Amino acid sequence: MPGIPQMRMGVHPKNASQPQLRFLGSAEPYAVAVFTPAAAEGMTPLECAGAIARALAARPGTPPPSQVLKTRLDDRTFVAIYAVPLVPGVQLNAHILSAAGGRYCIEVQVTKVSIDDDDLASWFTEIEKASIVPR
Repeated sequence: MPGIPQMRMGVHPKNASQPQLRFLGSAEPYAVAVFTPAAAEGMTPLECAGAIARALAARPGTPPPSQVLKTRLDDRTFVAIYAVPLVPGVQLNAHILSAAGGRYCIEVQVTKVSIDDDDLASWFTEIEKASIVPR
């Protein structure tokens, strides 16, 4: 994702018991987690994005669906984006969503903690350039 600094990604600490939790990394003020939940055979990126976006509402700290912007970035990449107020500041959240190989959904969760109101506009600009490309 353009605008996010390179960072060391390690195996997620819960990977042994929850293999869909793949990688975790951080480089202040960013944190990135990569999840690969199993998909029903042949699920498309749109179907995976929809399933993950619906499941977000049940995660702790996620605002109601009406406060989460969900949009398509390209043919294979979707995003759910929202902010959570902190004292002081805000935690900016983006879930970049797709599918891979007809077997896995892909979720890259990127968070940024900010105390600068000007970061919101640049956050949207950074997220708009994100893309998940199969290899």
